[in-house]
Amino acid sequence: MDLFDHAIQMEKDSYSFYLEAAESLQDTTAQRIMLELAQDERDHEKALQDMKNGTQTDLEISIAGGIKSIFEQMIEAENNFRDEDGCIADVLRRGAEIERMSVELYHGFAEKDQQPHEREFWKKLQKIEEKHEKLLRLTLEYIDKPNIVLENAEFLFYDYNKAP
Repeated sequence: MDLFDHAIQMEKDSYSFYLEAAESLQDTTAQRIMLELAQDERDHEKALQDMKNGTQTDLEISIAGGIKSIFEQMIEAENNFRDEDGCIADVLRRGAEIERMSVELYHGFAEKDQQPHEREFWKKLQKIEEKHEKLLRLTLEYIDKPNIVLENAEFLFYDYNKAP
């Protein structure tokens, strides 16, 4: 299995995880986040397939454009995640672990790849996955302390939409 096949399979598995997670969760905000992450993973899969086929492609970050505003709307409506059974937290922890593994994988690929344009692609994909992991970890913190997370300078100024 070559690098691209391995990465494509990882993105497919991540997509399936987020899709299944969205279907299993009751909280609509958590479902929305999982579905956006699933879409990002599907987009990564397509970009990887394009690169494998020799077509240069540009990766975009679509997930987090509205994530911060989702949290702000929840605070205004005094509506926090409903996570009585810890299900959302479990999904977020597993998702963060998946993203961490992706970061490590793409970092390793960038280190090994001799083609400059492919090396840059792996680095860009690594940075996007780092943003996913960060989002999931901040969301975990939000479940525990919603007002504190929104006041956190790291959260307030973390630009998810900024291109890697």
